[in-house]
Amino acid sequence: MLRTGRLIAVVGAVAVAIGVGTVAQADPMQPVDCGVNPAPGCTVEVENPGQPGGGGNPAGNQCRNPAGVVVPCYIEGKGSLGPDGCYYEAFGSESPPPGAPLPGSWYLRNCAGGPAGGPELVWLPDSQAPISPGLLAMRAVSQLRLPAPWIQTSPASPTAQLVFLPTWLWLDAASWGPRTATASVPGLSVTATATPVRVTWSTGDGATRVCAGPGTPWRPGMNPHAASPTCGHTYRSASTAKPGGVFTLRATVTWQITWAGGGSSGTVPPLATSRAVTLRVVEAQALNGGAS
Repeated sequence: MLRTGRLIAVVGAVAVAIGVGTVAQADPMQPVDCGVNPAPGCTVEVENPGQPGGGGNPAGNQCRNPAGVVVPCYIEGKGSLGPDGCYYEAFGSESPPPGAPLPGSWYLRNCAGGPAGGPELVWLPDSQAPISPGLLAMRAVSQLRLPAPWIQTSPASPTAQLVFLPTWLWLDAASWGPRTATASVPGLSVTATATPVRVTWSTGDGATRVCAGPGTPWRPGMNPHAASPTCGHTYRSASTAKPGGVFTLRATVTWQITWAGGGSSGTVPPLATSRAVTLRVVEAQALNGGAS
């Protein structure tokens, strides 16, 4: 079971890292970097953290029972291996027993020594939490590296956009589409998937446009007076009065984050990536060098 408070804290850290990283990232062709393979999907091998009862960390990313035999770190339906040779499956965090260390959660302890050979319910502090799909999900989410949006606009003259001429807004295909990262231990893998769901455009003249997709590319030969069928904006004032004589056009992509593995699945709060460009918008007479 996923402990929501801990996951939100991790996701918040990820969001901050992405917000900083996108400022410097100029190459949308590197969509994911899990620290192992900069590719649209990659695997991060993680070692088994502290297990119930303390100690018991496996060497060489393998899990062994008390007899030294290599066994799965995780078995679906039974949970994660502890140093006592039993498996622990998350059960819930409500109503801890009197005097129990907090924060913590209930676990089903599966081993031959349980009552009638079945699982028994035990309370464990979070510091002794075993590997679980939820914990691996946090690791996978933290390894997502999302691309900054690559902004495209048209039609345009070689130097500026024109007032009252529809401006098409879209993102390059390299900065759009699902991204994944996977965290694994022997016997358990969890994959986090980031899917772009919308783009919020701040056009610099006080307007905002929210588009459900990356937008439609404008191609030479299209009617320059036609509006984009999916995402665009028409400037009704020139940018000459703004600092530098330009508007700041910003695109912010909202990513939906889901994870799945070990028979479990879930979602985490969305993440966002952003990029800004400057855009000069002029009257047709100014572009042509004429007077009003």
